[in-house]
Amino acid sequence: MEGKKRYHNIRLLFSYFKFNLSTALEYRIPFILQVTFMTLNDIIWILYWYMLFLKFGTINGYTFKHMLIIYAVILIAHGVTRILFGNSNRLAEAIRDGKLDYYLTLPKNTLYHFLLGRSSVPAIGDLIMGIILLPLAITLTQIPLAFILVTLSGINYMSYHILTGSLAFYIRSSNDTSKTLNDSIIIASAMPTSVYQGMAKVITFTILPAGLIVGIPVELLTTYSTQLLLIYAGATILLLTIALLVYNYGLKKYESGNTMGIRV
Repeated sequence: MEGKKRYHNIRLLFSYFKFNLSTALEYRIPFILQVTFMTLNDIIWILYWYMLFLKFGTINGYTFKHMLIIYAVILIAHGVTRILFGNSNRLAEAIRDGKLDYYLTLPKNTLYHFLLGRSSVPAIGDLIMGIILLPLAITLTQIPLAFILVTLSGINYMSYHILTGSLAFYIRSSNDTSKTLNDSIIIASAMPTSVYQGMAKVITFTILPAGLIVGIPVELLTTYSTQLLLIYAGATILLLTIALLVYNYGLKKYESGNTMGIRV
C-alpha cells in the first residue's frame, strides 16, 4: 500500500511537471529569454566572485573553489525545487488570499498538490548553470555524494519555504515577512559561511538556515565526515517535520477566501 502511494506521488509529480512545462513552452520566446537572462545573471555573480578572489586570494579560509561548490549546490537545489515545486514561495500569499480553496477539493495531500501547481521558468537557468559548475568544483568520485547533498539541500530549502509561508495561518499580515525571509535565505546562502561569526552564525543555522542549505554540503564536499553527513540528514528530516507540523496545524485555522471557480 505504501509503495503504491509513493508510485502515485511520483506519477503525480511528473504529470504536473509535464503540464507546467508544456504551458511555459507555449510562449517560446519569453521562455528562452527568462532562462537565458537567469543564466547570465548567475554568470555575472560567478565572475564577480572570481575577480574578488583573484584580488584577495582567500576570504576567511574560503577560496574560489569553495564558491564554485556553494553556487553549484545552491543553483541545483534551488533550480530543481523551484522547477518541480514552483508554488513553494507563494504559500503565504495563497493562504492570505484564500487561494488554497481549489487545492482543498483535490485528493490529499493538499500541500503536495499546491507545491506542484506551478513551475518557475527562470529556475531552469539556475539548474543549467549549477550543472555546468558542479564538475568544475568537485571530482567525479564526489558526484554521488554531491547528489545526496543537493537533494538534502533542496529539501531544506523547500521546508524553509513551507515554514515561512505557513506563518500566514497565524499572522494574517505575514506575507511581506515571508517574502523577505525567503529572499534573505538566498542571499545568506550565497555567501561564504565563514564570514558569519557569533550570533550571526547561530542565525544561519536557525532563523535563516543557510548553513543547512549550503554550509554543511560545502563542508562535506571539502572534508568528508560520515558523522556530519548523518547529522545533516537528521537535521533535514527535523526541519521538514517541523515545517509540516506547522503547516498542518495552521491548516485547521484556515479560512476560505471563497475563491472557488474553474482553474484554467
